[in-house]
Amino acid sequence: MRPWGVFIALSLIGLGFGLGFLAASPPPSLPPPPRAAAPGALPAPGTPAAAVYEALLNPDAFVRTAALGAVLAELGPDDLESVRTVYESVVSAPTDPELAMLAQWWARHDPESAFEWARTNQSVETEYLVVVVLRTWAQQDPNAASNVLGKLAATPIFNPAMVAILLGWEEGGHADLPTFLSRMPQGMPLQTGIEALARRKTLRHGAADAISWAKSVPDDMKPGGVKITTMRRVASAIAEFDPEAAIAFATEYGDKPQGTGMYTRVARVVARGDGVRAMEWLATLPDGSPRTAAVSAAYRKWLDVDREAAMRWMRSQQTEPWLDPAVQLFAKRLALEDPELALEWAAEIDDGRRRHDAILRAARLWWLADPIAAQNWIDGADLPDGMQ
Repeated sequence: MRPWGVFIALSLIGLGFGLGFLAASPPPSLPPPPRAAAPGALPAPGTPAAAVYEALLNPDAFVRTAALGAVLAELGPDDLESVRTVYESVVSAPTDPELAMLAQWWARHDPESAFEWARTNQSVETEYLVVVVLRTWAQQDPNAASNVLGKLAATPIFNPAMVAILLGWEEGGHADLPTFLSRMPQGMPLQTGIEALARRKTLRHGAADAISWAKSVPDDMKPGGVKITTMRRVASAIAEFDPEAAIAFATEYGDKPQGTGMYTRVARVVARGDGVRAMEWLATLPDGSPRTAAVSAAYRKWLDVDREAAMRWMRSQQTEPWLDPAVQLFAKRLALEDPELALEWAAEIDDGRRRHDAILRAARLWWLADPIAAQNWIDGADLPDGMQ
């Protein structure tokens, strides 16, 4: 073959390959083809199911959610079967947010079957959807929703399920929530639920509303009971967003039976953001074990979040009996860098047990760092019998 013949042949081969490639690849500017429904699942045009189908296929997540919410809001229980059929033909991932919208809508019309679907369906995210169903159910009929908690006993879903029922109960405006709380088994699930309610009320309605709700809970006075738990959880919740309101609330009730533990909870939260304010407040409280526990908790938290500031503040203070728990913690931390100075501070602690503990820790650390200097100090110190 002549050279020009070879050139033409190669050119034709290249052109054919290029045309074949272009034919096999759609232009990048064209959108992908719409998804097709599963065989036999395409809904009839103009039906509610068709509107759901169209909304679910929208590629924009925000538009899809808005469109789906608008469609579902207009549908009733008679549309349940057709809506489920459309969902099964389009929604495939167990965590698709559209499933939560289905669960909410379904629970409005048939909460019992929605609950069983969410609890037993292996193709969905069970825990998440059970919570969605129970919260929606409790908004309408909290007692009925709470009656199914027994089916979730000893499962990981029990705790979030109880929280969901409490939130739904409160959202539905049902007035007998405190009575329901008093009937619930004591423990962490109930405490978690009360904390969720306290935070919700504080964030949405302010500290005054949350405090009013806590005060309205009937007195039970049991350790870990509903009244004490509610007072404490509300106090710590509002301390995050309104420290002064929390301080006033705890000051009023912290030394009363229904306020057990409020000093400590509020002091710890306030110290996390403003250690000086927490310690100044604690200095004004009456003597007693509630304040003692709060001083220890507050200063420990302050050391954790801003050690330098907490240590600097203590160095500027005159030791007083109420400050003993904080001085003890300060001396223990100081012993890591200057055990001799830590021993001087430890000796100023008024409480004998705390003083003994702080001295032992500092002396042991000093002994490890410099046994001769530590032994000289021990020999010359006026220590109680047995401490040497």
